Amino acid sequence: MAAVRSTLAERVKAYLAERGGSVESETGRGITAPLAEAVGTDLGVLNGVLARMEKAGSLSREVRGRRTYRLALVDPAIPRAPKRAPTPASAARPSPARPGLGRRVPVRARAHAGNGAPAASATIAALEELRRDLTRQTESLTMLHEVVSGLTRRLATLEAAGRDAGAGGGFLRRRR
Repeated sequence: MAAVRSTLAERVKAYLAERGGSVESETGRGITAPLAEAVGTDLGVLNGVLARMEKAGSLSREVRGRRTYRLALVDPAIPRAPKRAPTPASAARPSPARPGLGRRVPVRARAHAGNGAPAASATIAALEELRRDLTRQTESLTMLHEVVSGLTRRLATLEAAGRDAGAGGGFLRRRR
């Protein structure tokens, strides 16, 4: 049975190597199903193989929920940082790199080595993803700023209306 796993792992490595060391999808679709078909297995077995390869350090994955957004071979020459268990305090708060999501999605930019081009293209792809995220966050902040500015103007208008109404009972005056 171990021979089947290593054979599947080797086929996964060959599949990724043929594609420059990594495959990715902005939507999280179209990665594992074609890979399973190409290596001749079903999705359940493939996901087990991918998990074991990731744990062994020969593969990096970006998975959010049930979708795989990226698979990449890891260069054994690149030293891996040891995985740390999250502390209870840090596990509860959102990642500062992606505020508001409440979970951290690691961006892994390592790829199969050779001449360095796959690693560089993986890094560029990761930077592009970060740029898109930053653009979306900037747009959200701009919209929030416009809402707050509108509310501030409305409040000033209401306060002015209260002053104009005189002491006889403005809109924002407290009732006693």
